[in-house]
Amino acid sequence: MGIIQSVKDVLEIVQKIDNADQIQKVLELQTQVQNIVEQLKEKEKIVEEHKNALELKGKMKCENSAYWIIDEQDNKVDGPFCTNCFDSEHVTRRLILGGKPNGEAGRPWEWVKCPICNVPFRSRHVGIYLNNH
Repeated sequence: MGIIQSVKDVLEIVQKIDNADQIQKVLELQTQVQNIVEQLKEKEKIVEEHKNALELKGKMKCENSAYWIIDEQDNKVDGPFCTNCFDSEHVTRRLILGGKPNGEAGRPWEWVKCPICNVPFRSRHVGIYLNNH
C-alpha cells in the first residue's frame, strides 16, 4: 500500500468521525504528500538524465572542438556534436556547416556551428567531415 493510499484511508476514517478540523488537516497532509511524491518523481527524472549523460560521456571524445561518440576501438561512430550543449545541458546537438563570418580567415567549409548556440567556429577537420557526410 502506497503512502497516498494510506492518507486516503486515514481521510475516510476521519470523515466517519465527522470532525471538520481533522478532515482539513488530513486534506492538507494529502496535498503535502502529493507534492512530495511529485518532487521525488522529478528528482528521479533528473538523476536518470544525469546517469544517461554520464554513460554517454564515457562513450564520447572531444576532438577538433567537437564531441564524437566512439566505439571500443576508438573509432568515431557518431557526431560531431556541440561541446557547449553537451557540457552545459548534457544533450547532443549535431554541428552543421555554418557560414564563414565576414573578415574571418579560412574557407567557408571550415566553419561550423551548432544550430542552437548559433556561434560559428573554425574547425577544418569537422568541416571536412560534414562536407563528406
